[in-house]
Amino acid sequence: MFIYFPYALALGILLGSVVFIGCLFGSRRMVIAGIVFSCVTASPISSFTRGASGAIFASDIVGIALALGLMMPNMRALRCQIAPGWYRIFFCFIVFAVFSAIFIAPFYITEMGEVGLAGRAQSFGGIPLRFLISGFRTVQLLLYVIFFMFAARLLVDKDLVRFTQKCIVLGIAILAVMQIITFLDIKNMGLALPWQEYQQSRMLGHSKAAAGRLYVLGIFTSIILLYRKITAPLVLVMLVTIIIGLLASGSRAAFLGLLVGTSVFFFTGRLPGLISSVVVVILLIISLSVVSAADPERIQRFFEIGTSEAGAPRWLIWQSTLSYIRDHFYILFSGVGFVNFRYALIGDVIAEHGHNDFLTALTELGFIGFALFVVSFMTLAKTLFKRIFVTMSEERWEAVCLSAVILGLLITSLFESTLYFGPGLLPMQRIVALLFGTATARWIQEDYFGYVDMEIQIPDSIEEQRPYPVHA
Repeated sequence: MFIYFPYALALGILLGSVVFIGCLFGSRRMVIAGIVFSCVTASPISSFTRGASGAIFASDIVGIALALGLMMPNMRALRCQIAPGWYRIFFCFIVFAVFSAIFIAPFYITEMGEVGLAGRAQSFGGIPLRFLISGFRTVQLLLYVIFFMFAARLLVDKDLVRFTQKCIVLGIAILAVMQIITFLDIKNMGLALPWQEYQQSRMLGHSKAAAGRLYVLGIFTSIILLYRKITAPLVLVMLVTIIIGLLASGSRAAFLGLLVGTSVFFFTGRLPGLISSVVVVILLIISLSVVSAADPERIQRFFEIGTSEAGAPRWLIWQSTLSYIRDHFYILFSGVGFVNFRYALIGDVIAEHGHNDFLTALTELGFIGFALFVVSFMTLAKTLFKRIFVTMSEERWEAVCLSAVILGLLITSLFESTLYFGPGLLPMQRIVALLFGTATARWIQEDYFGYVDMEIQIPDSIEEQRPYPVHA
């Protein structure tokens, strides 16, 4: 297969090696750093279907290295038997999705030639194309869930969670710098396949949707790191950079997610939250002025949230999708197959997905898959909001900021692909898995074992392990 971006291949091999070595020696920080920085880029190494639906990313190579590394003795010893409740439900969702990809999706890909998609896929070995696509999706799912499995079941402490958050903020700040460089016409850092749609909106291979969600995540995660830290000035610089990057991207759903997420500080953050919300609003106004001076039209687009990138109103896409479900009522039971929206509905709906995560999930997986998807993320949101009322000080602040992230992402998911599995969203969603997985894993481990961060430091290397104290 043709190599589209050699830098992505080199990055994948390098960071995949870092992750595998980290697993070999039980160094969780090496593994986490390798994962995060491999997800900063979504430039395809190659593509099974000449597009995002078949793209192979640098983080896919890291996923293979992680899957092999988790079998190493040092990493097995750093796994925890308990897992957050949302992860258990999410794992059931993945199992259901695999079933759908294998046994349902192939029967809705039979008319690829008629809808003009057959020429974008490569068949070999005499295997029918629809089964090759189904197999590829199954592999994608397995490499997808491995990141959630690693984060949610890893033994963690406060220092490791903070290290994870610092890596995430730094990685997203790098993406924002590339966005600003492109916005100012210094150099085009889009680095995406030339024949894909909306190339002007991509950054380091990330679609506008994926990059916008990363900026929302990066803004609120950086606010966590502002809490009584001597590194606050440096974090503040990265925060401003990410805000400008979000505005430069032109992602309207992300802009709305930022505004809604900020409301969490106002209602639950007490005095620090009120101050933070005011700071975010002030920085946002300043950034709007800066971006508007360079490109006034870019700011005007933020007030056109009802229109999709293709120019069609989102309400029309939703209406068409609901009409399709109404005319094919059995879809509520079977769905059209996982990641199969475009292939099954392309003759009836004018979009590649439902422009709404919940509508896309219902169409592809039917009611059961839809319910598992909704319950998993509602459980995560409930866990975050509940933590606000049962903790104090820095841990409470972390829960407030993470609640802002999940609320912002849930809002954006009403207008664009965000939390529901999407082939072009994989690197972004892997960072989401790492952020929420490590934070909630730490909380449940604290609740279960009863230890306090100051009384125990989980070693970064398995050779330094000692028995963990358990308090009544």
